[in-house]
This record gives sequence, C-alpha cells and structure tokens, in this order.
Amino acid sequence: VKSSTFASVWAEFDASLAQKLAETRVTDEEARLTSNCLQELMLVAPDLGQGWGVRAFGSTCNGFARHGSDLDATCCRASSMDLPEPFLPDLLEDMARLLEEKPNFTIVEKVMSARIPILRMKFKQALDVDLSLQNIEPLPNTQLLRSYVSLDASIRDLGVLVKLWAHVAGVCGAPNGHLSAYSFTLMVIYFLQVDPDLRLPVLPTTLFDGSPTTPPHPHSWRCGLSMAQMLGRFFIFFAEQFQWGSEVVSIRTGRRLSASDDSFSELRGRFASRLHVEDPFLLHRNLHCALHPEKENELYTKLWEAAQAFRQGFLPVGLQSSPDTGHQIDVGMRMPMKEDRIAAPSGHFKQLSQPNCDEHGPVLAMQNASKEYHESGSESTRCTLDGPGEGEKASAPAAEDVPVTLLLKTWKL
Repeated sequence: VKSSTFASVWAEFDASLAQKLAETRVTDEEARLTSNCLQELMLVAPDLGQGWGVRAFGSTCNGFARHGSDLDATCCRASSMDLPEPFLPDLLEDMARLLEEKPNFTIVEKVMSARIPILRMKFKQALDVDLSLQNIEPLPNTQLLRSYVSLDASIRDLGVLVKLWAHVAGVCGAPNGHLSAYSFTLMVIYFLQVDPDLRLPVLPTTLFDGSPTTPPHPHSWRCGLSMAQMLGRFFIFFAEQFQWGSEVVSIRTGRRLSASDDSFSELRGRFASRLHVEDPFLLHRNLHCALHPEKENELYTKLWEAAQAFRQGFLPVGLQSSPDTGHQIDVGMRMPMKEDRIAAPSGHFKQLSQPNCDEHGPVLAMQNASKEYHESGSESTRCTLDGPGEGEKASAPAAEDVPVTLLLKTWKL
C-alpha cells in the first residue's frame, strides 16, 4: 500500500469527522434561545430576595456544547455561599411558583428528593433546562474546561466526538448507570495530557474559583495531528494502554499515576480494581461512583471495539457522516489489507480476540489482551497512531503486504 493511499484514507476519515462535527454544531437559533432563557431567569431570580442571581454551567458555557444540548443553570446568592441545604427545596419551590407565572417556561418535573434539588423545565417548548439552587460546585469545573478549549479548537472537537460516540454506543449517562458526559470530557483531556506526542499543558486548578471570567495563564498549545489520528489514539489508549483498575484519570496532575499514589489520598474507592476518574476540584470524588460494575464491563468492551474499528480501517459506531454528505465512510470499507489483522510491534501480525468482559471484568480482560498483544512483539512497547517511531528499524513486510495499520508506531510508556 502506497503512502498516498494512507494519506487519502486519513483525509477521507477527517472529512467524515469534519462533517459530523458540522452536523453537531450549536445553531445560531439555539444560541439565541439559550441567551434569552438566561436573561429571563436573571430577571426572575431577584424575586427570591436580595442578592440572588443565575449562573450557567456545563457544556453550554464550557465550550463542549453540541446541537441539542440542554441548559444547566443554578440560582445562587454570592453573599451566602454556604446556604443550609434544608432550605433549598423550599426556595426552589418558591422559584417554581415564580416561573409558572412566566409564559415562556413550562415546569416538566420537580426533583426535590435529590442531593441537589432540580427543576426540569422547557423554555419556549424548545430548550430543556435543569435549574438548581446554590449549586456552585460545577462552576470551577466549567471555568477550567473553558480554559482548556481556549487553547485549541481541536480539544473541543475531540471531546464532542468522543461524547457523541459514547451516546450512540450506549455507554454515557449517569442516570442509567454509565459514566457522565463530564467524565468522558475529563478522559479526553487526560489522554491529551499524557500522550507523549501531544502533551497538552496541565492548567493549575488553583487558578479557577468559579468566577464568570477565564483567568489568564501562561500556557499555549498547538496540536500537530489530524482529528482522525487523535481520535484513534484516544480509543487505543483507553483500550490497550491505560492501566484499567489502578491508573487514575486525573487532569489535575496530568501524569500517569497509580491510585495508590499519595496524590490521591482523598480519592474514595481508590483501591478498588475499577476505572478511576478524579474530580479535579472535589478530590474525594471518584466519578466511577455513577458507573455500575456491569456497565463498566460494557464500557471497556465498547472502547475495545472502537479501537479495533480504527485498526481495521473504519470509523467507530456513530461517527460516520450522514449518507447525504458525500463523505460517508462505509462501515464495511476496510483500509487496504489482505486479511483481518492488525499490526503488532516488529512487523509481526496477530489477530487479537475481543476481551471477555462479562466473565472476567475489564481489568483482567485488559491485562490478558495486553499480554496477548505483546507476546506478538516487544513486551515493553505499546501501539499508537501516526507513522514510524523514532529510531525504529525498517523491518516491516514488503510494501504490498503492509496494512494501513502500520501507521501505528510503537511507543514506550
């Protein structure tokens, strides 16, 4: 296979992903609707009493919003950030009564028994709104993620694509026992931080206090890979290289550390053999708390399948562009290769079996798959996308036998 063929396939992948991103962009009408909703909420909030206002958080203002995103907002009083929780349901009931008088708002549900009571509403019958009270914990997170997005647009794009994949694959949504969309965003940033060829800077969490403005920082970053290459590396990292059960997804440290490290002394459940995702501000909070064990097995399997999709020459589920775009990647279209095989270190080929997560769980499955993979080459290497590694010998098979997956290079962790 000639390098021109490699380039054309990557270009087609990138065109398909670009079209998918275009399909998921927030429209001007959606942006206006969100802005109008916030303005109306801000006019109502002072009726609760002096000092009350409204702050948006989550994807709407952290840069990771996509077409159809809802609005998360909270009524808060800056002069009383430690408002006693027992008062919150009563105050939220007061807010509901105020909003029921406004024709543009329709109360869909009152979730008063939750740790953080929420009003679920429709604004102009078009925008889903979740309104909480004095819920200030997400504000620093929103500010931090917005700062990461400001470094390079590719961070936002990769996050949106991964969350889109997670929704279509059925592995996203805390109410259903899956990881939250926020957890997937943290996984994306962590991957970009620890990938030795990408090295996204680690922004100090101490800079972020939840204020509406983005604090200045001295960091800059430019991505040198295409979106298809980054996406493929993301899936391969979490399916084959991430130490599932001991490593912690931590954008606060931005380093590959075990849960037993002193950096995670506050992290709940850190010695459990599970996926660990640290909240960068609430250091005790392990975001696997929402992930049911059987759903964790499913998540690992889906990550594995997505990694193998890239290796075998097609985009994972949910990431092909619409049929009428002209850039559709057929799920059955493989990159040129003689058989179903993937590239292993030192030019050897071995077909990897899918891990049996139902029987053994993701940790053991990952360990067995990793062992099987490295027995076909060097035990000290891992695979990733993007051309030959520095210092590698040209010991690959003849050009006509080389699958496109030899774009994968070895990298030592």
